[in-house]
Amino acid sequence: MSEERGKWVDHLTIVLIVSNYQPTYKKIFSTGYRPPCKSAPMSVLGSTAFPTIHKFALDGVYIPRLNSNCQPGTKGWDALQLPCLTTVAQLAEKEVISHLRMHDRVTLGKVLLFKLLVPEDLRIGGTIFNAVALVGDLQDNHNHIHRDEDDLCSIIITLGRDITGGSTLYWEGKESKNNMIHAESFQHGKFQVGPFERVYHSGQPWKGPRGVLSFYINKRMYEHFKQHDNEYLQRYHQKKK
Repeated sequence: MSEERGKWVDHLTIVLIVSNYQPTYKKIFSTGYRPPCKSAPMSVLGSTAFPTIHKFALDGVYIPRLNSNCQPGTKGWDALQLPCLTTVAQLAEKEVISHLRMHDRVTLGKVLLFKLLVPEDLRIGGTIFNAVALVGDLQDNHNHIHRDEDDLCSIIITLGRDITGGSTLYWEGKESKNNMIHAESFQHGKFQVGPFERVYHSGQPWKGPRGVLSFYINKRMYEHFKQHDNEYLQRYHQKKK
């Protein structure tokens, strides 16, 4: 799957190193939007273009905006400004761009266009990513076999201490009876980048305070700005004045 692996243990911001990560992770997790999940709970911060309530639509087009938990003045907004989160996002951006430069020039072009078109306040720490998902609430759990089909690209960073299990598993298909392609062992600060939108993957059942930071670009966001640039966004905000 042209996946790359490594460690950021020496480069993680001090509040996310193995001895300190839990309070900060829990604080950020508590602020995000909580979508329904089949396995480990998830908390999402950042922007979206997903069709929700009609007030976010203009001429039938849903406007990209920060999700409801991340509007200015909320705890989610404050979490997005945390230096520890923006620093890791900037490191993640470098890894994704490096990976795409070597393995997927077509997606690289889309990613660079996205960063050019999308306003900075809709991207995590000014990076290419419009959102980050925290997967797992630092309790024993697992993550079901899935693909991130709504993403243009993504990268995951695993966090945890004294973890049993928790490997990232890659599969030929959705059902667990299909052959496993690869098992990437758990390690705090390890990143994994690759076509998670095309390759089935899961989180092996784990015991211990394991969490994941998953930075990504949403395909719906990319398609909106590719088609409309900032036209609808500007019209929407002018209409609100």
